[in-house]
Amino acid sequence: ISDAEAEWGPAEIIFKHSGHRGSVQDLHWNPHTGSPWVMASVSEDGEWAKTNTMQIWRPQDLLYRADESCIKELGKMQNDFRIA
Repeated sequence: ISDAEAEWGPAEIIFKHSGHRGSVQDLHWNPHTGSPWVMASVSEDGEWAKTNTMQIWRPQDLLYRADESCIKELGKMQNDFRIA
């Protein structure tokens, strides 16, 4: 396992959502076509938090964009990681 995989996870993972503190109780996809892949999730954070959490989010658009566009952007990201 490389240092990058230890920090960010395996290269195969293109989306990781880890914002909820409690178990997710509900998940809904946005039904409107103007905002593809937008989701809302609600968690029951438990007695310690005294509240529940709703998050609105979407996975990275590399999942549904044209291959050529994704390859170009991933190349830019790779260069950014090399500089850092």
